[in-house]
Amino acid sequence: MLNRAHLDSEHTVQVSAHAAVRAGLSTAAPRRERFRLCTESLVHYLDAAAVRIWLVANGGRTLVLQASSEARVTPGGLRSHIPVASPALARIIETASPYVAHDVVSDPHLKGLKWPPGSRMAYAGYPLLADTRAIGVLAMFSRAPIRHDILETLRTTADVIAQTVRTRLHESTYRGDVSVSENKRLDSLLGAVQHVIAQRRFPLERVADLQVLRERYTLLSRREREVMTLVVGGALNKQVGDRLGISEITVKAHRGQVMRKMKAYSLADLVKIAVLLQLTAWA
Repeated sequence: MLNRAHLDSEHTVQVSAHAAVRAGLSTAAPRRERFRLCTESLVHYLDAAAVRIWLVANGGRTLVLQASSEARVTPGGLRSHIPVASPALARIIETASPYVAHDVVSDPHLKGLKWPPGSRMAYAGYPLLADTRAIGVLAMFSRAPIRHDILETLRTTADVIAQTVRTRLHESTYRGDVSVSENKRLDSLLGAVQHVIAQRRFPLERVADLQVLRERYTLLSRREREVMTLVVGGALNKQVGDRLGISEITVKAHRGQVMRKMKAYSLADLVKIAVLLQLTAWA
């Protein structure tokens, strides 16, 4: 039977993966860059061999690879070859349902690919759904059996990505693309997410440190807590001000107080702290 510490660890992994994915998708960077942040997050947090995102194009006739991230696995830091194309993708799109294979080499929809000798790989692909129609695929390869909790994380992540794609398409129809100036203003968040992904472990995950974080959080005023929640959710200072009915200058002041009281040295630290304290909307 799994002990409580193990279950808590699995929950932390799921929450951290969702947080990094949502933060990456919330930026105004080009779509491929946002998707790349998602695939890197999933490779990191789910210990995947590779993660890829595909979108349907040409009226549903083709699939276009949007992002692909692979783990470094060899002593020299090289990436092992994992085939990109897959008949399994067509099955996921046609049926609008997930496809999971525990052994890619012998699986009927994956065995025909050119796998390196001795490959041991599991696969899970989830459709990005718009109503009941698949508009893309989130696919993961793993060198270890894919646990149920990881499959659930992939399913919910696919839902988040699909929702973002649908929302962006709707916004572009009525308002046009996000301005270049807003892209620049969100660069700090993009860098923060990359910083979180780059860290293999974060020392604040220890129970004693979590208690310290909780004590620091009690020192925040109600307004500072509101500002913190919106900031780690990806909102700009102006957007935070509009939501709370305060000026951008006041938001900056509250944000500075939050960083000081929580002893966060970057936005990446603040995002991770919010995830560990389960303060975020996606926790």
